[in-house]
Amino acid sequence: MQFVVVQKQSGVAIGTCLLFHFDEASARAEIGYVLGQRHWGRGYMSEALSQLFAFAFDDLSLRRLEAEVDSRNVASDRLLLRMGFTKEGMLRQRWVTKGEVQDANIYGLLRHEWSHSSMKEA
Repeated sequence: MQFVVVQKQSGVAIGTCLLFHFDEASARAEIGYVLGQRHWGRGYMSEALSQLFAFAFDDLSLRRLEAEVDSRNVASDRLLLRMGFTKEGMLRQRWVTKGEVQDANIYGLLRHEWSHSSMKEA
């Protein structure tokens, strides 16, 4: 499921967030997100992900969300931690991006952890 992130003031699409790799038996899915660089640091993705998590946990009754992040992407690491995720480890040499081997940090968020997160009220 892919959702478009739209700037409220302008109505312009500025990014996307998605749920994928659903595992119905385990009630879990992975998240992904992309935001246009000129919109970074303004809280847009925090707001969008809060809505995505509400949908995933409340409407889809998922128990767990997971995210894999390029280990060099410090801003994404900080975002996930702010959103209540726990860093669960690192997968070494997980991806090849533009011919370069990269590690991936692994994050998880459980439904009961999110419901107590300050980001839910944001």
